[in-house]
Amino acid sequence: MDNRYVELYTHIYPIENAKTRDGIQFEGLCPFHEDTNNSFGYRLDTGVCNCFVGCLDKGGAYDYAIKSGMEEKEARRYYLSYNEGWTPTPIQEPPHPPTPPKHLEGDVKKFVSNLVNNQDKIPKYWNVKVLEKLEVGLNDKDNWIFPYRDNNNTLIGYKVHKVKTEPKGSVKNHFYPKNFIHKYDRDKDIYVCEGEKDVITLLSYGLQAVSVITGANSIPKKELAIFEHFNKEIILPYDNDDSGYKGGAKMGKAIKEEYPSHKVLLPQWNESLADKYDVSDAFNEHHKGLNFFDAVLNSIEVEVPTVLSTQKQSNKKGFNVFMIDDFMVGEYPSTDPIIKNYLYKNHISIIGGDTGCQKSWVSMQVALSIASGVDLFEHFETTPSNVMLVQFENENTDMQNRFRTMLPYFEENAKVDNWKDNLFICPKDAEGSLFIDNWKIIDTTLEENNFNNGVIIVDNLYTSTNLEIQSNNEITSLLREIDRIKKKYSLTILLIAHTNKIDHTIKDLKIDQIQGGKTLTAQVGFVAMMGKSSTSNDIKVMKMVKCRSDENRDLEEIPFKLHWDNDNGIFRKGAIIKNIAIHFQPMNEKWEITLIKDVYRSMKVRTWFNRASFREHLSEDYKDMESTKETRLLTRLCKWGYLNKVEYDKYSFNKNEIEELD
Repeated sequence: MDNRYVELYTHIYPIENAKTRDGIQFEGLCPFHEDTNNSFGYRLDTGVCNCFVGCLDKGGAYDYAIKSGMEEKEARRYYLSYNEGWTPTPIQEPPHPPTPPKHLEGDVKKFVSNLVNNQDKIPKYWNVKVLEKLEVGLNDKDNWIFPYRDNNNTLIGYKVHKVKTEPKGSVKNHFYPKNFIHKYDRDKDIYVCEGEKDVITLLSYGLQAVSVITGANSIPKKELAIFEHFNKEIILPYDNDDSGYKGGAKMGKAIKEEYPSHKVLLPQWNESLADKYDVSDAFNEHHKGLNFFDAVLNSIEVEVPTVLSTQKQSNKKGFNVFMIDDFMVGEYPSTDPIIKNYLYKNHISIIGGDTGCQKSWVSMQVALSIASGVDLFEHFETTPSNVMLVQFENENTDMQNRFRTMLPYFEENAKVDNWKDNLFICPKDAEGSLFIDNWKIIDTTLEENNFNNGVIIVDNLYTSTNLEIQSNNEITSLLREIDRIKKKYSLTILLIAHTNKIDHTIKDLKIDQIQGGKTLTAQVGFVAMMGKSSTSNDIKVMKMVKCRSDENRDLEEIPFKLHWDNDNGIFRKGAIIKNIAIHFQPMNEKWEITLIKDVYRSMKVRTWFNRASFREHLSEDYKDMESTKETRLLTRLCKWGYLNKVEYDKYSFNKNEIEELD
């Protein structure tokens, strides 16, 4: 039994008329409504409680304390629980740190001396005087050493940078450099960094900085007292990655909870910067910290809500920060599949491809599949939904002609009645509508037509905007607008995108081929690529190059064929491609081309030939070719235009085409 719950329910906010059979499970009068029937139940071992009338949904002691009027900071002592039988873990004060071995002082002196003899290894953006004051050194493996001293300047340990070993001494749960923090100006900003190197960098440029070796959840509250008397902003420039932003948010929340009046800021790195980009990188690139100061300028303020985090917080400016139990009971937009493995609710997805690979046909097929419930490519399970196709690519006459070809197939195979009511078309407008800020118009269109919780397909991204797709800053601005619209209308968005000029030496489909590069693709959930196959005009290559969902990892980076059905105007999924390079091989490099050039040189005086004479002129490498393979070879060469089939077993050379190969 937890004494805190006993204290809460029997002394602080006592339940009247409480009755029990086992001394753990109680019933009594609910304090939140006029009650005469013992409508309130609670447990003294877990804190779980609820009102049977409904004025307090089943929750925990935390909920009870909050509703009773207790301050949130105090209420947190009574753990939030939604599971019967949950046993809380008592809060324990960390053990007193052991006294560091005496040899640590000798180690530090040795490391400092080593740095003095190797000053050429000091980064140019680091101030040597700062290193001397903080006793920063190098070990014999050129790893940076950062000594930790307490408020009394006593050495408590040191940290070895970039080495996966435990720090020497008692370093954890201490800010760095703790012995200098008291010298900082309390009327100036202080920066809380993710590592000691970043601290040295900022100190070298005259800024006040600290770091901590452990996460925010592990920091004893007494350590946060270093921020109590700072009167300016507390700024947390953590690394540019998921763990960095999460760590910064946790630290910001911890500081804000202790000192609600303090202004705590989370800098926002430019999305074009590399993953794990940090403070030191910003000063190391000869930018004089430009990217760092931009990130600080675009900071988000941390605010700790004064209501339960599961409740609506309409005025928040900072990150939403949750206790784990709050987070687990929150309701978030569904991510169920609309097209299994390819398109998921409330995601932004991309289909990219080179000019001429029939992306617009695919966008129309996707729209028709979603509206009708017909499996995409006759393979990928599709859930019917409202869908709007926004067209900036093809002329309206062409669109009509294509739909005339496609509609009969979907009318015959539709899985839902009245499916055409699900499909909305925004045709291409006048030429003046291209390359303008069409996303503002898309926003207005969605609002005017009350289009929510559906799919929009935009063909294509390049012509939908007046922004430069290749510019990191401009594509970031565009993505923010697209994401805003997605959230406003609870949309699933599919963008049709172009590729850069293809490097044919790669002979594959790669995500970095898409116009907009990493800045674009990093912000979307799913990316599929299309390419033309050099084996046939009726075959396209498709590959999922990015998928955020775990359930389709088995499809990622596995190419497959799309076969064109000209009669129905659709693609059908074909076999998995084992050697994708074949489909991107230039014609003059194919073995079939080499063979026909050799045969032509050998027998070009003939006006026609049959299979027997063809076989006579094959090189020794191909003499044992099976008859079926020979048939396929001749058929393929006719299809490519290098041979003409005159009649049965009678062929002629297309001399002009063959001679062009040389």
